[in-house]
Amino acid sequence: MEVVFWSPARGGQTTRNMKILANIYRIRYGMQVRTFENYEAYGKYHFMENMQKQNRQKKKGHVFVDCKNDRNRQVWRLFQRADTVVINFPQEYPVLLNYFQNHPRISGNIFYLISNSPSDSMDNEKIYRRVFRLEAEETGVIPYDVRFEHYYAKNQGFACQKSVIKGEPCGVGEEFAAKTFEIAVKLLKMNCVFEGDTLYYC
Repeated sequence: MEVVFWSPARGGQTTRNMKILANIYRIRYGMQVRTFENYEAYGKYHFMENMQKQNRQKKKGHVFVDCKNDRNRQVWRLFQRADTVVINFPQEYPVLLNYFQNHPRISGNIFYLISNSPSDSMDNEKIYRRVFRLEAEETGVIPYDVRFEHYYAKNQGFACQKSVIKGEPCGVGEEFAAKTFEIAVKLLKMNCVFEGDTLYYC
């Protein structure tokens, strides 16, 4: 599966969100996830894969590609090819409004994500649903967590998050942990088969 992370503006934190979700996929679900912080490097990797006549649909695992807030032909091509595109929004209503008035064309599934929200995450989700008429299954909000920010500033944020996924406390708030797990499940359900809350096939 190919999942692209992109933001219509600066501050969408695509790289961070990609790593947060990749950690959950790997540790909680035991999945193989390859992350590319440079989409141009991924383009070269994908080209070589095709040259070697490998069928990427039969390869196990997921590929997460970070496109940041770039706008060019290579990014647009990824939008057309990806199984899912995660649109990462900063906590700015004008950015949301502008995106939905002038959004790019995307062929696959779309997941809308507001990251590092300092306000009530439920308020942001209501904006998604009432103003932009989006479904709960295609939206998510990562709340601001002061302890995660503290570790992240010291380049220890993802190590702390991994501890939380394993059930080992590191001080991160319950809401942050619960919301990131919830977002990972929603994203998985776009491309995988679940029986209740149990992953059955992907």
